[in-house]
Amino acid sequence: MIQITFFRKLDGLLCGFKICGHAGFARYGKDIVCAAVSSAVYLVVNTVIDVMRVKPRDLFFSDDSVVFLLSDSDADVCSFLLRGLFAHFVAISKEYPKNLLVNSAQFG
Repeated sequence: MIQITFFRKLDGLLCGFKICGHAGFARYGKDIVCAAVSSAVYLVVNTVIDVMRVKPRDLFFSDDSVVFLLSDSDADVCSFLLRGLFAHFVAISKEYPKNLLVNSAQFG
């Protein structure tokens, strides 16, 4: 199962996320849940960095995890993207509840 935790500032604004695990929906290379999550993450991260020219406070990619964290001021600028990503993952988790879990946690 992929577990996604979105980080929230004290005021409730999203400021990043951590993703870990594998969906387990299908074999490697054929897993549509994993592909959907990966594609959405790359879209948001690339938009923030390459289009908006925002440098993340923390960015880490490995084979089975991603950490993306913005500074407080950059979280304000990127809030619509992170809210959209959250909504997207919640929708996917409703379709594939055995493969994707989304939650949020206070940060800072």
